[in-house]
Amino acid sequence: MSHFVQNTLTGLKELLDDKGQLKVSYEEHVYDVACSFNSPTNLNEVDIFEKENNIKLPEDYKAFLAFHNEARLWFPIAHLLEDCYLYLDKLKEGNPNYLNILKFVDFSPLNLNFETFIDRYIISKGEVFWS
Repeated sequence: MSHFVQNTLTGLKELLDDKGQLKVSYEEHVYDVACSFNSPTNLNEVDIFEKENNIKLPEDYKAFLAFHNEARLWFPIAHLLEDCYLYLDKLKEGNPNYLNILKFVDFSPLNLNFETFIDRYIISKGEVFWS
């Protein structure tokens, strides 16, 4: 498991109050933002998915799935959550910079892997850092 992914998400969770929220300042305003995390996935299901689809998911992304099968990071300025999707570039298998973003019909390489993306996304509090 990628300790980087686990440490990033653990650090974020330590900042949350008992309601799963934290205060975020942005442009002279303070927002209460909520984050939620699903239970870990069964890695046997990931193996089956990879075999059925003839793909190999990146190890850092599988580490995220093993720690939390999904997370919702609700930042007030979260551009990523507005009509954008992350895509893994299957052709870049073995390349650490496999992540792409699709917004409407605009497809752009991020030149990042998942663990770096999630760390920067949390640090930037949802603000676009990839352009």
